[in-house]
Amino acid sequence: MRSKENGLRLILLVIYCVMSSVALISIENGGYRDIVIALHRNVPEDEQLITNLKELITEASIYLNKTTKGQAYYKDITIAVPSSWSSKPDYETVSKNYFHNADVRIDHQNVYYQNNPYTLQPGGCGESGQYIHLTPKFVKEFHTKTLEIYENAERYLVHEWAHLRYGVFDEYGSSADSNHPPFYQQCDMIARFCDHTEDNRHNVLAPTKHNTLCEYQPTWTVIKKHPDLSQHARKVAPFSTKPSFRMVRTKDGINGRYVLIMDVSTNMAGKPINLVHRAATRFVEDMIPDGAQLGVVSLSSNAIILHNLTRVNGTTRKNLKNSLPLTITPGTAAIGRGLNEGLTVLKSQGESAEGGIIILVTDGEENADSNVSEMLPKLMQEKVTVNTITLGNKATKQLEDLIKSTSGKGFFFADTNGRQLTLDSAYMDIVASQEDEESRPIQIADTIIQLISHVAEKRIFLDKELGKNTVFTFVSHQIRDVIVILRSPNGQIYNSNSSEFTKDSQVKLRILVKIPNAETGQWIAEIKRIGGSSVAVVYFSLFSEPKDIVIQPIRLRSWLSEIQLTYPSYAKVYAEVKRGYSAVIGAAVKATIHPPTGSPVHVFLRDNGVGPDVTSNDGIYSGFLTQFNSNGRYAIETHAINEGSAKVTQGSKSSSLIPITNSKNPKGRGKIDASATFPKDDFIVYKKSSQSITPGGKPTEKPLRSMTSGGEPAEMFERTSNAGALRLDSFFPEVDVMPPARVTDLKIISLEQENNINLVTLRWTSPGDDLDIGNASSIDLRASGIMKNLISYFHELDSFNESLLIKGSLTPLPPGEEQELTVKIPDTIHNVDANNCSMESNYTDVYLSLRALDDSNNKGKISNIVAAHFRRVPRTEDEPVQWWPYAVGIGAAAIVFFIIIIFSCNNKSEVKEVYTESSIVSSV
Repeated sequence: MRSKENGLRLILLVIYCVMSSVALISIENGGYRDIVIALHRNVPEDEQLITNLKELITEASIYLNKTTKGQAYYKDITIAVPSSWSSKPDYETVSKNYFHNADVRIDHQNVYYQNNPYTLQPGGCGESGQYIHLTPKFVKEFHTKTLEIYENAERYLVHEWAHLRYGVFDEYGSSADSNHPPFYQQCDMIARFCDHTEDNRHNVLAPTKHNTLCEYQPTWTVIKKHPDLSQHARKVAPFSTKPSFRMVRTKDGINGRYVLIMDVSTNMAGKPINLVHRAATRFVEDMIPDGAQLGVVSLSSNAIILHNLTRVNGTTRKNLKNSLPLTITPGTAAIGRGLNEGLTVLKSQGESAEGGIIILVTDGEENADSNVSEMLPKLMQEKVTVNTITLGNKATKQLEDLIKSTSGKGFFFADTNGRQLTLDSAYMDIVASQEDEESRPIQIADTIIQLISHVAEKRIFLDKELGKNTVFTFVSHQIRDVIVILRSPNGQIYNSNSSEFTKDSQVKLRILVKIPNAETGQWIAEIKRIGGSSVAVVYFSLFSEPKDIVIQPIRLRSWLSEIQLTYPSYAKVYAEVKRGYSAVIGAAVKATIHPPTGSPVHVFLRDNGVGPDVTSNDGIYSGFLTQFNSNGRYAIETHAINEGSAKVTQGSKSSSLIPITNSKNPKGRGKIDASATFPKDDFIVYKKSSQSITPGGKPTEKPLRSMTSGGEPAEMFERTSNAGALRLDSFFPEVDVMPPARVTDLKIISLEQENNINLVTLRWTSPGDDLDIGNASSIDLRASGIMKNLISYFHELDSFNESLLIKGSLTPLPPGEEQELTVKIPDTIHNVDANNCSMESNYTDVYLSLRALDDSNNKGKISNIVAAHFRRVPRTEDEPVQWWPYAVGIGAAAIVFFIIIIFSCNNKSEVKEVYTESSIVSSV
């Protein structure tokens, strides 16, 4: 039995190590299991919707098996309906809100996509997405309107599954994406995934998002690298691809079931146990909602149940608070035993443990006699979520496996003398995860107020959508020597004489002001220290709930791409700023990194579609995490504020397949002529001079730039969010091994062709020394008349040197700044005809790409490739022929070479070309 569990554990850990957001999905003999489809509570009850949904998934399973060449299908699906739906005999009742962690959401439309399916996909190539979004209308009208518009809806679902699970991107453009404009539409494009075969050849010339982010690899190549297929690289012959469906319904009035496991082992002696006890007391008395259920377990060499699962109310809170342990029990932490007792508590009332939340607070290495890994299969089978709060760096490294395997979240607290409200923030994050998103409290502030003199003032803005159950919290070790006076926007005073004001100087060490219906606008908090006390800092937080769940406020949600790193790996931090499904653009967003030792580090996050950010103006701000100083755990918080330029867009964009209207003659459908999709005004015309001409024909002073998406100005707001923690191993600071980031937005701004000289002006966003941090040292720009050479033989081509520079510099600007460069194209490049369809063509192609280098000669990956098409320069009879460029890519591969030429000619109509009077420009 032990060997069987160990085998299962190893398989699951391999799968979960590559999953960033799609938690708990597994694959067994080609069959996907534990896929969750959840309906939003506002979706009206409709049995036909469920029937259609099952039919859609069943047909998609057949199609997935076909497109993956027999290697995958959907095996087990859980469909979760909300508590607002009626109970039925075939519905299991569960104490869990599935919606916010579902793999597929059925919800009202994102107005940007209307009823089109899409996938929230903030990660890079090969990285899993967050969820697939389907509307009730898309499913309900499966046999009517959906059939008319989409014809084969199951193909669209498999297309989105490829985004969600395998991390591939669209192979067509969007008018809202300046980096990947509309390109071409092939009506049977989702018949299979593109590969290297003749019948289904990937178009490397296309200026698609997939080509840019996946470095010109075919879609099928990326998919085959995913562990689901690479570790099961054989055809699966299932008896049937028909999935089994489990129907569950969320229990009425659910507020969550929690078990708090508190480490009281020897490592927790002194400040840690006092800190944890105070925070746990605040959790029990101030945070966990009425109606929730809570149990308590203490943990040392043995685990002891201190309080069985109890429904929280005004009476039971006191008993639960009194059960919290404050005395050290000598020994080491038997974490496995503690988790086992946690399961016992969750089942203590005769219910399944499914949907239960375990909160593990620990500071120690696990007891060798009670291994965390031994509990993983059991926890996963019971479908329990484990969240961890670790203090210091001694806690077992297996906690990250525990978090990922149960779809939990980890929090880290390094300094027992600082960041007193971090534990409160973690508890609030865990509690909020069980509520409907529209009802969750919003954390507006979590900050330190410095008392440089005897008084300090904090101004905070409460936006108009908020105000319900507003809680101001002030924490200090010396709270008895602190006076707080709150002034509302209308001048009302809240102080120690107010009924909303409570102060605990003994246990919780906090002042709390809870206002059921707070005024909106600017609040002022005045913090004073009494007499000659030595109070230096006060920790301040502010939470508030929406007044009306129909009118949603702006929310901030943050997460990490990875929680386990081996140096020199890196992680990415994401901060989503949205109102419902509408993106908030133009906000100032930063991440604060709290390392195991040393001072916090700040990283500014961007929503510009460059570097770690794959889609501009989608409301998801991204940044690299590379500022490491030692092994251990790093805690990350994010902060968003409107400094006056934030706007709320109509909906938000992500990855979605554009609908293909049903044809009366499907067999006759083929590629739409590219020229039909590009009206004349879509082309940018350039004269021979450097002056630009707008599409309407009016000159501008500078070349055109892509326009930032519009939107309504946002009200002033401030938000904070806990992104969780990651652990770093094998750190070695002596050697710089982190390269600059890859440039993904290289563009041609203009071309000039005079006196047999061809000039190109390029623009890109400058990367950093370590990805996007610090200044890189140089730019390595290269070009070829054959695009494949840049992809496969970049290092063998000649770099542009100073003699070819007309304007600009090959020295990178600071990261995030736009850089421009004008260069002369050498004759040896633009006279190569390999990419022209015939030797009689009037144009010749030049492809360009670049990479950044740092001062340790670490080389970034080559950028996206751009193409310039110049009018052919006639060669005089006595001019010698430059034969050497033809040698590249010919030789023994001559036959393959001519096949590529034929393919390229056939696809010329598929490439968007921006024509100029003297030249043609296209982005590839």
